[in-house]
Amino acid sequence: MRYGFISHVVGDGDSADVLRDNIDLAGYAEDLGFDSFWVAQHHFGAQRGHCPSPLVLLAAIAQRTARIRLGTAVVVGSLEDPIRLAEDAAMVDSLSFGRLELGLGAGADEATSRLFGRDHDQRHQRFTETVHRLRELFSAGSDLVPGTPELAHRLWIGTASGPGFALAAELDLGVLTGRTSSPRGPRDEIAAGRVAAYRAAQLASATVSPGGSVAVDPQ
Repeated sequence: MRYGFISHVVGDGDSADVLRDNIDLAGYAEDLGFDSFWVAQHHFGAQRGHCPSPLVLLAAIAQRTARIRLGTAVVVGSLEDPIRLAEDAAMVDSLSFGRLELGLGAGADEATSRLFGRDHDQRHQRFTETVHRLRELFSAGSDLVPGTPELAHRLWIGTASGPGFALAAELDLGVLTGRTSSPRGPRDEIAAGRVAAYRAAQLASATVSPGGSVAVDPQ
């Protein structure tokens, strides 16, 4: 069992102060023995968030820390150019000496999609295309600079849906998930069932790898 800390980089104060506080927080997490530190992406101050560019923040955290793994939970892959995302991720991975865990999601905020000029209904298709393109860009023999083929095995999909779990199992990627909600409240049995099906698919294909992991946000 490994323990990670996730920050949504939220607050009511000045953005610069919140961002610097999170750099300090990552340092404290490392000192306390946490295995990983994850930051969320929120555009245009959604949910009181101050971090539209988590890879930039993790680059700063990489210089403050030495051991703790650094993750995104998550970058909204449906809104990103995959080449630029791959380049930024490769930079952070190089600066951190291979500590990056790149978590990606399709995005749930329709208002943000609209501000980016994207069709929110197409987000899952664009997300899947981005994941496949990233795997190509991180592969050995790619023209990507810095080259970081190991990062292809450190991609995570943030999802609570059946299709999302199925995609992660098919590609042997890790899963970032949480409690499944319903009008009647949390449905933990649904989330547990999807995790079990994912693990069963991994075992059946005999490809359980460092990427074939599940990280759960208990909220």
